[in-house]
Amino acid sequence: MVRRGALAAAAILACALLLGSPAHAQGQLAESLVGTWEGELQPLGKGTREDPHRTLIIRSVQQKNGKWVGEGRFGITGKGLARVQIEVDASGPRPWIRFVTNVSATVRLELLDEQLVGTFSRRELGGTPGTDRAIKLERRKG
Repeated sequence: MVRRGALAAAAILACALLLGSPAHAQGQLAESLVGTWEGELQPLGKGTREDPHRTLIIRSVQQKNGKWVGEGRFGITGKGLARVQIEVDASGPRPWIRFVTNVSATVRLELLDEQLVGTFSRRELGGTPGTDRAIKLERRKG
């Protein structure tokens, strides 16, 4: 008799976990990504005048049509930020995001604790592959 009660309780708990997971997962993913991230882009080379400081503001992360998407702004810190549509992939051990900037660069970042780490890839004129550059952003506190 006790065994049946334990099995029933386990079944109810399993159903609750399964039914509650998507909303909980969405809340956790959004909580992990939404916010302001600041950091630096690897410079092009010694002596360049490019400002390496970058800011990403992720305003929202939600599931639409079975895919995770986000909306935000990205650009040079303090110089105006352009809107970006963010693709989010939470299928692996660490979530990653990808978006295309207003200069047609593709940014792919993986969430590592309180950092987003990845690459900034920009094609050269004519569409030839450019150099992938490292980018690292940290969550801004406050």
